[in-house]
Amino acid sequence: MRKSEDLKKPALDVSGNGKSVAFPIVTDARAWKETTVEEAFYVVLVDALGWSSANLDASSMATLVDDVEREELPLIRKDLGDAIARVAALAEVLGGRAKLEELWSMLE
Repeated sequence: MRKSEDLKKPALDVSGNGKSVAFPIVTDARAWKETTVEEAFYVVLVDALGWSSANLDASSMATLVDDVEREELPLIRKDLGDAIARVAALAEVLGGRAKLEELWSMLE
């Protein structure tokens, strides 16, 4: 694992099993400098756990957005797809979904 050097786009790069995935981290430049790799990985695990069960079907999307936000639905769907793909890639990097779930169990 390694932190990105780009302070404007903080991310943790996680590599293993011949694969790599970058997880964006929401933070400011100062906090990112002070964040350890271990702390960033904890954030990745928490985010991945949340995204792993996300399911925004047409019905739930309709209840979440008003008419003004409807034009944003394609972007919301794309962002969700990207997040779910990162979770799947993380599982591959770690050696399978069981390994990822084992790490999630330690969060509780």
